[in-house]
Amino acid sequence: MIIDSNKKSLLIKRWNSFFNSDISIDEDISDSTTLFNKFLDLYNNEKNFEYLENACICIKNGQKLDLYSAENNKIIFNEIGVNTRKKFRKYINRFDYVITNFELSKDLIEDCVKSSSNKMFLRYEILHSMYCGDKSNYICDNVPFSGDNPTAYLTKNFIDQIKKDTNSLSFYQYSSYLLNHFENGIIIDDIVIKPRVSVSDYGRWYWGGKDKLQNNKELQNNIIEKILKNGDKYVSVDLVSASSSMLAKITKSKILKALVASRIKNSEDSTYSSNLKELLNIFVHGNEDPNNLSYYMKKKFDLDYISKVGKFNIDTVLRKLYEELQDYNSNIIDTYKSSLVYKELKRRIVNPDAIISNDKDIIKKHRIYLQGHVHDNIILLTKYVYNNTGILPLYTVHDCVNFYISKNQDYDLFINTVKNASKEIKLPYRIEEY
Repeated sequence: MIIDSNKKSLLIKRWNSFFNSDISIDEDISDSTTLFNKFLDLYNNEKNFEYLENACICIKNGQKLDLYSAENNKIIFNEIGVNTRKKFRKYINRFDYVITNFELSKDLIEDCVKSSSNKMFLRYEILHSMYCGDKSNYICDNVPFSGDNPTAYLTKNFIDQIKKDTNSLSFYQYSSYLLNHFENGIIIDDIVIKPRVSVSDYGRWYWGGKDKLQNNKELQNNIIEKILKNGDKYVSVDLVSASSSMLAKITKSKILKALVASRIKNSEDSTYSSNLKELLNIFVHGNEDPNNLSYYMKKKFDLDYISKVGKFNIDTVLRKLYEELQDYNSNIIDTYKSSLVYKELKRRIVNPDAIISNDKDIIKKHRIYLQGHVHDNIILLTKYVYNNTGILPLYTVHDCVNFYISKNQDYDLFINTVKNASKEIKLPYRIEEY
């Protein structure tokens, strides 16, 4: 958020009240994210933290690896080249918790685990997204660190916290394993899928790299053709109206659930299905009040047609839906303004701007994290499949995950497992078999 001097002063005053501190910042800072990180740095300097000696953080920084660990409760910083593999292997072998922002090869992980079965490999991007969701490393009340200080994850408070929550820790471990799996690369005949996956603050995974697979339909089709040519199977699992379905699940909204069900029921009517999908996305992510939304919808959509096919008055239904979500919205707004943080499903979401933001903007920003909740459920689906079949996904495309099943694997078991996994996450889905 761009801020003027008045908003800067107000933010610092409110943060001081929340953290029970007396921080002052004289620098000319016009961005609230930069200001919050500066505030956390100054606040952090006044505190003492206990660091564990059995954990390290390894951050890839250009052609260097920045290595952080602790000895005698002091942070030890080392720097080595990205290609010094033996030195790196020797370094991480000393620790039980190894946190990186880059992929580790399967062989390296297996070799390290042989030396100690207690070793745990986690991705920094996963932890940061799950605990912060913003540009800071304010990962809990006892660990308020700035975004450029990854040593937050070496604190005893943090490690103790993840050890207590075994379900979440299992999720972080599998997510990290899956991220390493994707980035280590998959080869199908002469096609090499080796992306650089970026995990957004709000939790969605984006595939980068040379081929940009997520947006490359031609490459996706080539992969499918190669798989089918070899007599193997390709399966796509798509979560339908994912953000809307997720919001309905979180809020237990019967109206929103019914609208998604109507879209699925009338999916053969492409005009109705696509219009209702876009309309729901505008409602969910725009957080417009009914009057503004109605005006916009009438300009963009044929509401009479939507009402006719769906057998309801869409204008009236959306007004009722807006009212239905008000208690949920109010709780989010009040919680952010009183604590800067909202905990929802697996995520702890930080919004330090909320204390000077209007209600509409708070909800609009919060709704972005629906995409992260959706992706968490995609990961849970693949975890269930992997645990029961040993099959990992080939790649993801936002709200869709794609699998390659070789002719030597039990295809019927795989399909039944996917269906069971989809029931477990309690979101509507569509399976496309090739």
